[in-house]
Amino acid sequence: MIEQGLASALMDAAVDAIIVIDDKGIIQQFSESATVLFGYAPEEVLGNNCLLYTSDAADEEDSV
Repeated sequence: MIEQGLASALMDAAVDAIIVIDDKGIIQQFSESATVLFGYAPEEVLGNNCLLYTSDAADEEDSV
């Protein structure tokens, strides 16, 4: 599929972090720049809800 190949190439070449989520907030794609910026490997975040990685969720986790 040409479109998928182009999208993958753009994700890999982007300087800015790119995170693609679906309509339920589930992370579908996580760029290499996102890995560098946020410190998570794609395998760690793909399939998870993006709200797990917000500061509010982190604050709740720290207080438990």
